Amino acid sequence: SGNRETHHHVFALGEFFAQMEKAEVPPNYIVKLKQEQAQLVRNLFRVNYIQTIRFIPSAFFLAKSVLHGTIGLLLLTALEPFSTSFVAVGLIAFIFIYILRLIEVISTPFHPKGSTQDDISLFQVDLTAEHLKRHTGHAENGH
Repeated sequence: SGNRETHHHVFALGEFFAQMEKAEVPPNYIVKLKQEQAQLVRNLFRVNYIQTIRFIPSAFFLAKSVLHGTIGLLLLTALEPFSTSFVAVGLIAFIFIYILRLIEVISTPFHPKGSTQDDISLFQVDLTAEHLKRHTGHAENGH
């Protein structure tokens, strides 16, 4: 639903362009804005495509199998002393599990807001939107 909403907002920019034409904004500015709108649409399609790709599922399955096999073998291996082997198995398991987690995060980088701590930051977009809202609000109030 977030993708549909974003597409709706981008296509709704056309209404603003029509208002700008009525307000006699120079055509070259409107043309440039329409080009940027088209670029936004292309980028939205790219993001949607990236979100649907599952990067080499067989490689991810292989990585999971290696993880389970390695941890299983380490648990069945008698290493002495026990405390040292326990720490080694824990460290190796942590590294493998973290690698699998990174593979999952990398395969879908644009999660819904607040979904994971590894999401791509869109803070610059948020700051720009806030800036535009402030200036648009001032313009509407006659300031």
